[in-house]
Amino acid sequence: MKTWLVKLTHHLGMTGVDESEPLRVRHWAIRLEALSLLATVILLLSVYAAEHRWIGTLLLHEIEIVVLFVLLLELVLITAMVEHKARYLRQNWLALVIVFVGMPVLFLEMQGALPVFFLRVLKVLLLLGIMLRLAMRKAHRP
Repeated sequence: MKTWLVKLTHHLGMTGVDESEPLRVRHWAIRLEALSLLATVILLLSVYAAEHRWIGTLLLHEIEIVVLFVLLLELVLITAMVEHKARYLRQNWLALVIVFVGMPVLFLEMQGALPVFFLRVLKVLLLLGIMLRLAMRKAHRP
């Protein structure tokens, strides 16, 4: 029986790499998730710093672009490595949404408050998903 955490990550499109994938792929996924986690935490700290006027909005925008590229890199590399690509993309649809919604928002100067806020909320959800998967891995270790 699935735990509520597994069900939550599955419904939110943040399942990660399936356990049936080769061990090498799962190890690379853990490394890439750690990079995405770090990038997303930096983004959250940058948003906080920008709200307090410690950094400028131009720097925040550049940080958002870097984070988006890190998420895109994770998505492309893991998708290339997994054996069941369609299953991976279906189970991790939130990453697709963030990348494909984020590109126009950040690059087509759709800088209204609502699109940027929506993108940041999605990134926070992704951060939550990564943290939940890490917690589940630690809970299942012997």
